[in-house]
Amino acid sequence: MSDVVVRLNLDPRRLETQGRRVLRPAMRSVLRQIEAEAKNRTPVLTGNLRRSIKRSPVETTGMVMRGTVTATADYAAAVHDGTRPHVIRPRVDTVFGPHQQGAPSALRFTIGGRTLFRKMVQHPGTKPRPFLRDAAEEVVRRL
Repeated sequence: MSDVVVRLNLDPRRLETQGRRVLRPAMRSVLRQIEAEAKNRTPVLTGNLRRSIKRSPVETTGMVMRGTVTATADYAAAVHDGTRPHVIRPRVDTVFGPHQQGAPSALRFTIGGRTLFRKMVQHPGTKPRPFLRDAAEEVVRRL
């Protein structure tokens, strides 16, 4: 029986440089695909949530590369993760303070052409619409 001995000498700096040349463009491509897929999957009413979806530049630390795709609209988490049933009350006007002139005392909304005023409403909650997670999973599945 004979033995085979293989000696592999790696230059860490050169390996890191070569890895960046190949992996950085691949990482950018994955982030672009996730961003595009997320925008396609986003529920649209005004388009604000879709416009808020952005990808970050790829960051490299040693052999670790990071990049993110985020939705920055203030209600993005509520759409993505859903909400539990909750009570909605009028906002207190911070200029006038509670129970002073100018402070809202009722919610105003229109249903079927009728304007309604209520001191509070019970919101039934919303189902999750995980457009970012689903987009990332779809892109990874395709790869």
